[in-house]
Amino acid sequence: MAAQAVTLNNNAITNDNCAPAVVVAAPVQSSTIDSVTPAACVTSGPTTVTLNGAFPTTLSNITVDGVLIPATNWVQTAKTITVTTTAATTGPVIIQLYNGAVPLLAVQTFICTAAAVVPIVPVVVPTVPTVTTATIHVIKVVKNLYGGTAVPGDFQISLRHWGVDVVGSPDIGMAAPGRAYIVAPGTYVVGEVDGALFSQYINSFDIQGQTSNFINVAAGDNITVIQTNTELPPLLAPVTPGTPVPTPPPTQTGGTLPKTGSPWYNLLVFGIGAMVLSGFVMGLKRSPKI
Repeated sequence: MAAQAVTLNNNAITNDNCAPAVVVAAPVQSSTIDSVTPAACVTSGPTTVTLNGAFPTTLSNITVDGVLIPATNWVQTAKTITVTTTAATTGPVIIQLYNGAVPLLAVQTFICTAAAVVPIVPVVVPTVPTVTTATIHVIKVVKNLYGGTAVPGDFQISLRHWGVDVVGSPDIGMAAPGRAYIVAPGTYVVGEVDGALFSQYINSFDIQGQTSNFINVAAGDNITVIQTNTELPPLLAPVTPGTPVPTPPPTQTGGTLPKTGSPWYNLLVFGIGAMVLSGFVMGLKRSPKI
């Protein structure tokens, strides 16, 4: 039997097992990067880079130079994306933002200029020792005003705290800068050991910076005390008074009239006048009549 030819020119063939092709649209670009802070990056260690712009779509991934940044190392806001990376380069740095598996933005680049590495010089803070003592300088001054020959070393000075001599006291007097005593904070009294050899000197002292007779010192104080011995004038020898010689009364050559201004003199003159007048009257009575 002869073979017959089969044609499909006018037949419609339907394949129910083939699904229609799916066309995937490119994501809408809705984010922008305007600037990067800082413009100069460090070349090593953790670097925090801030992308400034508009980011309305939530991101799923970020890569820097093709390296995926962990989600814990970047934070997104509406206007910034802060990324912490360990990029170590001075050339262009490529940052890509992803929404799912598709980059949300085209490749973004910025230039990192290597910043000068300034070595950290440790600051050495000197240890200041705690001051717990004070210093008292005692200067001895001698004033020889009447031919005396005493010098500071001829006198002995004492420095006491509540009646007890401090270490080194008593000691001979010393001219400037004087004798230095290292003492604990407190109240002190300076004095002088009596010496009969120079008893003709009077002792006085002046505490510089204080008005009290007591030396009050705190920790760290440096007090100067000037102790002065001034020579007294020599005592004059007593003068023994002589036996007084009585003065004889002056020799009188005549009577002495009373003072004319006294009342007794006036009475005497009046009495004599009365007697003379009485005798004259009596004589007139006895005269014979002519």
